[in-house]
Amino acid sequence: MGEAWDRPFVAVFEPTVGSQSSIEQVLPLMDRDRRVGAIVVSAVGRSRITDFIISHDTSNAKYRNSDLDLQFQGRFAIVRVEEPRRRSTRKNDVGNPNKEGSKMTFYLGRGSKLSWRGLSISSKSRSNTSACVEIMDGESPVINPENSVRVAMPAGRTARRSSKKDSGSARSSIAKQKPSEKAPRVWSDISGKYTVEATLAGVKQGKVALRKKDGSTVIVPLKRLVQSDRDYIEKAIKENPDLQFED
Repeated sequence: MGEAWDRPFVAVFEPTVGSQSSIEQVLPLMDRDRRVGAIVVSAVGRSRITDFIISHDTSNAKYRNSDLDLQFQGRFAIVRVEEPRRRSTRKNDVGNPNKEGSKMTFYLGRGSKLSWRGLSISSKSRSNTSACVEIMDGESPVINPENSVRVAMPAGRTARRSSKKDSGSARSSIAKQKPSEKAPRVWSDISGKYTVEATLAGVKQGKVALRKKDGSTVIVPLKRLVQSDRDYIEKAIKENPDLQFED
């Protein structure tokens, strides 16, 4: 182990096509003089994504960062803030949940409590659990799996749990949505070997950004998609020109 044991480091891997990286910066998350995670800022299409990643050595470790208003108890957690880049965004202003069109995701990989900027999720059993809470701008949060965590919201918000009934309603609404309304769909490559369920995030220089349900983004060459997918993209861009990025 040698030097890596005494001086730990963070390596960030990203799926990409070509030489252009989506990662803008990687900052350390510190607990006094100990590094417990990282802040990863990425630019994907017209979205700017900030991930606060916390990884502890033990299952019940506690972390508190007053400057970021970030707290966590457990082994592993992520807070993701996805915001539009339509307006000017300061590079060092990491994570702005108040920006119109923003989305927040709280992920407990193995933990009992996670809080950031007035919103917190905590295990109902008070022991470590896994859960994901998504909050879209102007909407109530969606909790998955249901009944796994309690959500404490800032004033003016209420929590909505996901359920089979909700899922059925969602599928019905998706069927009625236009391509530009970010409806999840199955994308296929021309070989027929690879498929992914995702929404269209944007197109740039012959490459397509697809956003998966877990919030991650995959980049694929437009020419590798089947013709029906390319037709879908063409229609979506006509309805929403903002999906086509020139620079």
